[in-house]
Amino acid sequence: MSGPVEARAPDTRERKWRPLTVEPAEAGPVTAEKLDARMLVLAAGNIPHVFSPVTGDLYVPAGDEVRALAEIRAYEREAERRIPLLPPPPARENVLGVICLFLLLVIWHGLRFHWFVVLLPDPPFPVNPHSWPELFGLDKMRVRDGGAWGLCVTALTLHADARHLFGNVGFGLFFFIPLCRRAGLGAGAAAASAGGALGNACASLAYGHLGMPFPGSGLSLGFSTALFSALGVLCVLNAGDMVRARAFAAAYETGASPTAGAVLRAGAVPLAAGLALLGFLGGGGEVLTDYAAHIFGFVCGLAVGLPLLIADARLRMMSEKARDRVDAGLCAAALLFVVGAWYGALSGL
Repeated sequence: MSGPVEARAPDTRERKWRPLTVEPAEAGPVTAEKLDARMLVLAAGNIPHVFSPVTGDLYVPAGDEVRALAEIRAYEREAERRIPLLPPPPARENVLGVICLFLLLVIWHGLRFHWFVVLLPDPPFPVNPHSWPELFGLDKMRVRDGGAWGLCVTALTLHADARHLFGNVGFGLFFFIPLCRRAGLGAGAAAASAGGALGNACASLAYGHLGMPFPGSGLSLGFSTALFSALGVLCVLNAGDMVRARAFAAAYETGASPTAGAVLRAGAVPLAAGLALLGFLGGGGEVLTDYAAHIFGFVCGLAVGLPLLIADARLRMMSEKARDRVDAGLCAAALLFVVGAWYGALSGL
């Protein structure tokens, strides 16, 4: 019994089929990827073809040989001119670290509401959990008139209830995981915390100073301002990556720098996506939250993201061990930033 038709070379004695030889014989065997691409080209051109695994050749009818060669050579010349993609920055494997940071928020909330049995003879913080918002929440009048700037940080770590807390944790993982995988755990945490605190400070300074009633309560809580700061930082980093990719493509294609319009178009895509998410997720408020601070947090995240983008380009030139040391230092700095603000607030009681 004879084998399948495709396992035999076509009968060439009557010269009805010709083996298709695109490159010289000394060029070596054709790769499987290139062979698949050639068969797709022939199929797109409605050119009959047969591949024989026995000989490893691709056959076409003798009358279509010239056209088949022209189609394949035109396709491969075009493929050689295609612009290669700039590889994205390597992602950091730090998802567990991000989860641990948010676990600290949950533990802090649990200590406040006595979820855990902690016996302290003289606790440094108020025992009544419902007094914390007035003492440590973002009271915009106190910040604006009295300079209680530490409240811009302490308010980030306070939540009205478990629903508020776990809602912010859920959205926080959505923003923080891609940010920290892109920039590093320490850099992401430091940038988001700094942007969140700056957002709260700007909201306090602007409170009552606008021509219309300022949206949001005079007292607000929650980590959401830092979450939208993280979104702003991530938008800047992604915009920088897209601009670099466009510059790489322009240099490969023309040998010149990209035009200002091409740079703006490349960088505008992540920013537009960030604004859409800000409008969708940050346009409404709940109890003791201030959606105006979300806007300031996002804007401050953009401002913080610019120096981080510049520093990130320098960090890429360092060794992996040096980058890890810098990232660990930034993570420690972010934690000390929050702990220091709480120490100052509790010392003032």
